Amino acid sequence: MINDSVLLELNRALARRTIDKGLALLRSQLNAEPTLDQSQRNVAPFVGQLARWADIDFALLDVVDNLLSTSFPSASRATLTYQDAINLRLAEGVLEMHRGGTMRAIAHLGFALSGAVDVGDSDLAISVNYYLGRCNRMLGRYDVALEHTRAAKEFANQLPEHENQVAVIEILEAWLYFQQGKPGRALELLDSAELRLEGTDDFISKGNIFSFRARIARHRGRDATKHFDNAIAQYEKRKHQATSPNLGRALANRALVNVARLSSVEKRLTAAKREEETLHKRQGTYEHVDKHLIQIRAKFTDSKSRTLIDEIDRMLWQLHDADVCAESRANQFLGTASAEIEELRKNALIDLDRAKKVYEHLRHNRGLGMCHLRYAYLYLETCRLDLAEQEAEHAHALGQGIGDPLLCGRARVLQCQILDRKVAVNGEIRNDRQARTLFNYAKEALEWARNTQNLGLRASAYITMGFAYLNPPFHDPEITNKFSKRAAETIKMGHLFHLGENLQALRIRLAKAGRADSPLEEWLLNPQGKSLEELVDIIYRVSFEHEGGRTTRVAKSLDVRHDTLLRRLRRLALHA
Repeated sequence: MINDSVLLELNRALARRTIDKGLALLRSQLNAEPTLDQSQRNVAPFVGQLARWADIDFALLDVVDNLLSTSFPSASRATLTYQDAINLRLAEGVLEMHRGGTMRAIAHLGFALSGAVDVGDSDLAISVNYYLGRCNRMLGRYDVALEHTRAAKEFANQLPEHENQVAVIEILEAWLYFQQGKPGRALELLDSAELRLEGTDDFISKGNIFSFRARIARHRGRDATKHFDNAIAQYEKRKHQATSPNLGRALANRALVNVARLSSVEKRLTAAKREEETLHKRQGTYEHVDKHLIQIRAKFTDSKSRTLIDEIDRMLWQLHDADVCAESRANQFLGTASAEIEELRKNALIDLDRAKKVYEHLRHNRGLGMCHLRYAYLYLETCRLDLAEQEAEHAHALGQGIGDPLLCGRARVLQCQILDRKVAVNGEIRNDRQARTLFNYAKEALEWARNTQNLGLRASAYITMGFAYLNPPFHDPEITNKFSKRAAETIKMGHLFHLGENLQALRIRLAKAGRADSPLEEWLLNPQGKSLEELVDIIYRVSFEHEGGRTTRVAKSLDVRHDTLLRRLRRLALHA
């Protein structure tokens, strides 16, 4: 028999976030009652409490699963009271949520919410609304998630001694505001929650706050490693939290940070090698152009044209000097880059292997799918493309199995990137079958994105569709430009600065689409009927491509004001 006082104390400990006290009481009760069945008093409400505490001790999920199947088999539930049925549906909803069955969880929790309102159980209504908020967030339904989260907060604010539980709810509320592109409001709530939970032993919630700050840092293009380190340290403070999905998520996301850093170093290494290989050729180009400028001076004799030619000459030699500096930087970087890449790769694999074990233990398909995506990204960046394809397809299959639009959409975006890296030649996929496969993947990604309110997935899908329309037989730079603009608007709306590099890559490839291989030399060899302003535009394009779209470096290379550069790049559709 479970005494009313036990349920009351468990509920109070959860509301106050006195976690050690609540867990000790739970374990004491489970030891005292090793076998429970529905004939005993308060067993169904106790199962509901166990499910709520499983957010803190995930070993309790197996206990809940066992009690639901053995003590409350479906065939025997007809005689249950309404209150007992509500508690069991709550428990089933929480179990499904943690095992990746989000839609089934929503169905169970929907019943439990109606019941909680019917019987006037505010504590139950808090928990059910909170879990419904989390489930809908997982599906990218942020407006619905926010409605339930606010309802949970409203119920909690009406009850005494629930201030700390309000703080936990506000962490979820902050996530939702952030994903709606409102980082200011999100940070206000996060700071408030952190202050209120400071004196508690709720290490899961404290870890979630650090994890949130890490995600904010990553979205702003800053290093998030320290925040993830702090989150993992909080999650590991209790031994049983070694199987927490929160820990698995933080490990997988720290791995993602290392893969992103690896990608950055790899790109710099490739650029440094390319700089060395192409410098001699470009030196010849500058000398060739200089000879043609002498001929052009003879054709354009008016003072305005002469002034513009002098400016062009100055800009070209600024480019030449920038190349010389780039060679020096490249030589310095080549010596250390390979060792740094290997260290980042090893660290990412260690974190991913740990995260995968956590999710396998929990039978958490959504988390496993996230790990497969991270593995695919790592293999993509280390040029193990066959393995990357396998991991991305595995992630997509898991996403389809649980009906997760975010997982499916992200997998399709990554599959497009892998295929593009694998078979693209000079910026386009020339094999018709492969081009159609990439187009279909991109189209699917966009369809999945439109089923959510996730701005990051939408922006990535727009970028992917833009690349797809640069390949024959779909080649249409105008449509690509439209998707580029949509992506830019979405990135700005969601403060998704970490996606800026992908957008720049699309703009650079778009800038090259349909143009001659050497537009600068082509203009100089055939200047008849062309304006000097066209030549200036070409120089800006060349510099933009040489500097990888980094506008600060372009402005420095051409020795022009940054705002002047941006105005011309916007006119050339090279910048938002």
